[in-house]
Amino acid sequence: MSVFTRNRLAAATLMALCAGGVHAQQTSSSINGAITTPDGTPATNTTIVVLHVPSNTIKQFVTNNEGRFSASGLRVGGPYRITIDSPVYKDKTLDEVYLQLDKPFNLDMSLSNESIEELTVVANASAFERNSGTDSLFNAVTVEVSPSMDRDLKDVIRNNPFAVVSSGDDNELSIAGTNPNYNSLTVDGINQNDEFGLNGSGYPTLRSPISTQAIEAVSVSLSPFNARSSGFSGGQINAVTKSGSNEFHGSMFYEERQSKWGGSAENPLTGRDAEIDYERTNWGATFSGPILEDELFFFLSYEYFKEPSTQSWGPAGSGTSNETYLSEAQYDQIRQIGMDVYGVDVGDWRLSPEEEDEKILVKLDYNINDDHRASFTYQYTNGNRTSFGGSRQSRLLGGSGAFDLSNEMTSYAFQLYSYWSDSFSTELSLSYKDVVNGQDSFSSLPGIIITADSDSECNNSRGCETRVSLGSDANRHAARLDNQRINFEWVGELLVNEHTLSFGTKIEDLDVFNLFVPNSRGTYQFNSIEDFENRQGYIEYSNAYTNDAEDAATDIQMRTTSLFIQDDWFITPNLELNLGLRYELTSSSSQPQLNEQFAERYGFSNTENLDGVDLFLPRIGFQWTASDTITLSGGLGRYSGGRPNVWLGDAWVRDGVTLAREENYGSEENTRTISSFDSLPSEILYTDDDRGDGNVTAIDPNFKMPSDWRASISLDAQLPYDWNFNATYVRVEQENDVYWVDLARERNIEQAGEVTTTVDGGRIIYPVNSDDPERFDLLMTNADKSGHSNLYSLSLNKFWDTGWNVGMSYAHQDIVQGNPAAGNNAFSNYQRNPSVNRNEVRLGRSDFEIEHRFILNVGYDATLFADYRSTFSLFFERRSGNPFSWVLADQSTFRNGPVGDPGPLRNVFSNAYLPYIPTGESDNAVAFGENGSLTYSEVMEEVSQAGLEGSAGSYVEKNSDSTPWISQLDFKFTQEIPGFSENYKGIVEVTLRNVFDFLDDKGIYTNDHGQVRRMSFPSRALFRYDINENGQYRYYQPPSFNGASNWNQFDEEASSWGLKLGVRFEF
Repeated sequence: MSVFTRNRLAAATLMALCAGGVHAQQTSSSINGAITTPDGTPATNTTIVVLHVPSNTIKQFVTNNEGRFSASGLRVGGPYRITIDSPVYKDKTLDEVYLQLDKPFNLDMSLSNESIEELTVVANASAFERNSGTDSLFNAVTVEVSPSMDRDLKDVIRNNPFAVVSSGDDNELSIAGTNPNYNSLTVDGINQNDEFGLNGSGYPTLRSPISTQAIEAVSVSLSPFNARSSGFSGGQINAVTKSGSNEFHGSMFYEERQSKWGGSAENPLTGRDAEIDYERTNWGATFSGPILEDELFFFLSYEYFKEPSTQSWGPAGSGTSNETYLSEAQYDQIRQIGMDVYGVDVGDWRLSPEEEDEKILVKLDYNINDDHRASFTYQYTNGNRTSFGGSRQSRLLGGSGAFDLSNEMTSYAFQLYSYWSDSFSTELSLSYKDVVNGQDSFSSLPGIIITADSDSECNNSRGCETRVSLGSDANRHAARLDNQRINFEWVGELLVNEHTLSFGTKIEDLDVFNLFVPNSRGTYQFNSIEDFENRQGYIEYSNAYTNDAEDAATDIQMRTTSLFIQDDWFITPNLELNLGLRYELTSSSSQPQLNEQFAERYGFSNTENLDGVDLFLPRIGFQWTASDTITLSGGLGRYSGGRPNVWLGDAWVRDGVTLAREENYGSEENTRTISSFDSLPSEILYTDDDRGDGNVTAIDPNFKMPSDWRASISLDAQLPYDWNFNATYVRVEQENDVYWVDLARERNIEQAGEVTTTVDGGRIIYPVNSDDPERFDLLMTNADKSGHSNLYSLSLNKFWDTGWNVGMSYAHQDIVQGNPAAGNNAFSNYQRNPSVNRNEVRLGRSDFEIEHRFILNVGYDATLFADYRSTFSLFFERRSGNPFSWVLADQSTFRNGPVGDPGPLRNVFSNAYLPYIPTGESDNAVAFGENGSLTYSEVMEEVSQAGLEGSAGSYVEKNSDSTPWISQLDFKFTQEIPGFSENYKGIVEVTLRNVFDFLDDKGIYTNDHGQVRRMSFPSRALFRYDINENGQYRYYQPPSFNGASNWNQFDEEASSWGLKLGVRFEF
């Protein structure tokens, strides 16, 4: 018997895995290869016996005339025993074989006349990972040992060089510098994306939708050259869950972390140690085994999370980690006025409801007979999170102003794998997912906002006002979102000589119910505490023209039908060519309601629904094994999908007919008497005459589905001393990128003496429609020029027999984009995109680009004490900061901005105009010192501080600056301990987040590497501005700003070290 050593296997396996990027979104694995005789001719009619040892499942295949075979639909993982049973030559057996997700196990074997009883493969789980820029494979062992505070799959995915996870509640995952919502996540074939794009996490749930203890394997692909892959414009993430076997196994775990166990980094903004308060517990269990031995198996997983919510902002003097200008005494005064004058209790500002999360998974595997295997998965995830809606120094949400976000996901998936002959097999998949999103206010009151001056000394030149938000949050007055997705897929695979042909169809049905009507219960605004006491205020109101918010609900049905064909052509034993074509057709049985006034204004209808829009997605890939140590792979393909459906849904919600224009009862300058909060004044309610005059969001009738062309080349090499090296380059060309324009902005035809642009000629000054100054009609269309990406990565890793392993990588991103689409609707995507002229595409650096990223992984897995396993894992990351733009803030006080913006586009989030930088004091484009504006020297002082002198005579480029670099070092240690008997064991786990801050806190190594400093929004105002009658800019002192020039927010928890302790029991 011949035995491969661990290192030899690691090298051989990694080289095999390096061969090719043909990854498909599958729920199973496969084995293929060619068997030859001793003289190199095809070994026809050789039997390949594949045994899945844990379930005793046996499948046999016979090689064809080319000596080839293909075994698909196999369970991921193992171990497998593969026997090559030849009627002429000596048999061979491969033992301890583990199969990978989305990656065939390639078995090319030459038979022999020699007496070789068995060829045994000694498996090392870590050695089977693949981790390059374009694709990564992680198994259950990696999931288990990776440092993770939140038990989130992203803590494993971040090991991919291009996968960046940000800090914060949402832990946004950006792959290759794309919008986090552009990724695709499937679990057991079930689409688990955020269909409407409202969760920053990209998940359909508030936290990870799947328990990591249930994961068998997960893959990450950037450019899989397989025609079956689709539904993403970022990265493709595919996970499969564990299955039962012929033996009963179970586990239980408990984990806890508390703020008092960790550190409190000094906040550079305040000079005080961070005040962090949390107590989080997780517990769960798994149980698996046979229902019918060798036939029917089960796997069960349950996980529960609990945490009392905490407020990070409170009134001055309250002792919270962040304090507003408003004092606690002033808040108490407001509360008392509510009870004495209006007879309502607006509640305490303190609020700490419980946050919970529950995950259930049931999986059944059924060996129907020798030729048919089925799998069924049930998944349920339900969780909530308290939102305090953006409290800051100038804004405080009282307890009644907060709201509860909840997501409930229920899903089912069924797969049937059938073998009809040695050369033909099929896979049938059905899945259903239902997600219910709740947004429930903690108060039955309408919205109440009181603007209060600070009762202490104010050191801010722009004032120390605080907007106190009470009652129902305006965006939660009528907000409900439910979506159901049904997927059907059939795939056939046919082996013809040296070709493996796969073909199939997929039908995806999406049904979305959306209700979103802000201010439908009215928001009552008061300019001061005195006005609140004297009943002097005004009301903002928006609703369906029937005054019933339910009438503004929309129901959207979309279907995507796909056809694909793929040919995996094994030209030679060392060269494989993959040719594929995918066709996708969008259809819809619903459409936005016709707005006749819109059609009259612009000459086309607002009822476009993408029905009939189609796309061809060709793919070509190759894999060339140049030698025993070098493999070259790559390809070219077109990809589409992953963009949030909320952008389409806007056309249904904002048809301008169902929702009437916002009405005000009084105004900030002209307050009215507010008698109570029980009902709205009749004067503000709509009538039938208000129908059909609202602002509209429409889809371009000529809209083309956005897509990306991706080309990649990857080199894998086995270096001396068993080091494994990978170099990858990816080029992405966007095509028909999505963009938004305002149809109501019409440029004047230039006439003598009329100013239509600023003096420099770059910025258009649009005329204001005096008859309808608040009008804006947005159109979702295709950009007339699209961006591109250049991506590079280098990876190096090694595994030792002693249990050590090291992996290191570097990634570089250079990404140019028109609109990052970082908002969650058409309005915010149009409003917040930095530009010179909002209706014109301006390419620039992407919001999500991470220019440089370094990763180091160090792991150890051995038995230090008797036969009890010890592991530790260290994850280090250092990456450049996130891009942000220097912009202009509006100085004017009138309703329309200097360049013709309607009022709704003018708030703090609308600061998106890129600034013009003068060439010198004589530059006529800027009127220095006019009307109290800044002088030339004052302007240039601000320009110099921002480092923008190089933009003189032009507009500053989009995202020209970056936040500070971020360094992260996390550690996890596990130790097995004796259990009740030989078959039972305990495991103690210690996870340490932010080792850098731990070392600093304990005086071991003084440093600030662990600090996380960022921008609260990806822009900063360089100046306030207006434009005079001659088209000249006038620049004024910019808004006050806390922090350094390139950051204004300090993430106190992420910057402080944290400790999680856990215990697990397995049998």
